[in-house]
Amino acid sequence: MNDKQDSVQHLLFQATHLYLSKNFTQVSKMGIHPGQIPMLGIVSENEGITQSEICKKLNIKPSTATVSLKRMEKNGMLRRAADERDQRVIRVYLTERGRETIRESKEIMTQNEKTMLEGLSEAEICLMKRMLRQIYSNLNRISGEDVSWCHCEGEENQEC
Repeated sequence: MNDKQDSVQHLLFQATHLYLSKNFTQVSKMGIHPGQIPMLGIVSENEGITQSEICKKLNIKPSTATVSLKRMEKNGMLRRAADERDQRVIRVYLTERGRETIRESKEIMTQNEKTMLEGLSEAEICLMKRMLRQIYSNLNRISGEDVSWCHCEGEENQEC
């Protein structure tokens, strides 16, 4: 193996790509695009959320949200309804199929994470988390597009 293939950057990219590819394949079999899972998750945590609130939480364009919402509504995962007080406002709700999809996708990802971490001790996993948080922090210092929107609340001081 040459130095490039053994670099942290290359190994991190390979591991991330493989993990996401495996998840993508499994979740796609459920009839949903993996990119729609975060949207389903937000709706499940905020029943009756508006499309504009979804856009803000995911930092996506309204047109992107509209396409995903229409597809998920067509697939029976969510429903949209006009607000009772203001008919111009559309609220989004999960259906039972949407709730089941969330449960199944969480199970898949939990099992995949377990498999990914097999052979590592709790101490090694804790150290890995700390190192990944530091890498994330370091990457945020690189100039370029602002990606602060993808930072999870309360993440900076998390314990293992």
